Amino acid sequence: MAAKDGQRDPFIPPKRPLFRFRNKENSELLLTCTDRAKDVAEMIKRQKGDGVFGPKLTKDQVEMEAKKRVIDASGDPSNKEWVLSQSLLQFGKYQGKNFIWLLQNDVGWAVMLMSEHEQSREKIIRSSDPQWDNKEALYRYPNYIFNCIFK
Repeated sequence: MAAKDGQRDPFIPPKRPLFRFRNKENSELLLTCTDRAKDVAEMIKRQKGDGVFGPKLTKDQVEMEAKKRVIDASGDPSNKEWVLSQSLLQFGKYQGKNFIWLLQNDVGWAVMLMSEHEQSREKIIRSSDPQWDNKEALYRYPNYIFNCIFK
């Protein structure tokens, strides 16, 4: 379905998160999680306790599934930003949620996680670790957004 009057088609997922700010006059980014994020984290915690979550996917599997979600939404699977936005977290309290959801619902947790990951990147080099690969992809997503915006 095509968008009308220059508006985004609601059936095509956005590539960039809609961040929350303290108020309209202040450009201070809210780092607290949304009520929805609290509910999701609690639900995932219960599911993990029940053993619902299986093994972590490889980076190729995560990318393939993300491309499928982009295609299903009539998006362009060759667009790296879109694919990253639809990639699913393979760990943590929001396991199974996509990257764009994370940045829209708990940017503070994402910032903390990426800060820790950046420190780890300086110390060690990893390969073939699904959790490391997933953090690398999450690390690239906001960097890709900001590089596109501030070129």
